[in-house]
Amino acid sequence: MGTRRAWAAIGLALSLAVGPVAAVAGATGAPVASGATRLVVRVDRGFDATGPRYSASSTSDRSLIARLIEGVDALPAAPTGTTSCPIDLGARVVLLFFRDGADHPYAVVVADPQGCGDVAVITHDGTGRDVERLSGGLSLATAALAALGLAPLD
Repeated sequence: MGTRRAWAAIGLALSLAVGPVAAVAGATGAPVASGATRLVVRVDRGFDATGPRYSASSTSDRSLIARLIEGVDALPAAPTGTTSCPIDLGARVVLLFFRDGADHPYAVVVADPQGCGDVAVITHDGTGRDVERLSGGLSLATAALAALGLAPLD
């Protein structure tokens, strides 16, 4: 299967109402722990946005949050080594996962839908933080925006 087809398959799995994606090959484990009761999504559409550059939304729908966590957890690890990436004009979709009553997120996921399409998963366990790099930024960004009813990326 070619790289383009592989990304299309991941995108399809994530964008189908952010349905189950556990069957996606290449999962790295579970970088985002379950148990979130609130999700905040912040969008920066980048320098070339044709409409409003920034938007945000939040939800307490635990089913939706769980499906997005499954989607993040199913993403493949980012490639290592030197790579050449397409242009990146600064677009980012940031998912902040909160536990019940918390003021600070226990996990922050930054999806880069452009360039190499990296996803950074930053988790906080109270004693420090861990950062894991994954691939699939465009697929995750697209799925998160659709799930929350936000306008798609330009």
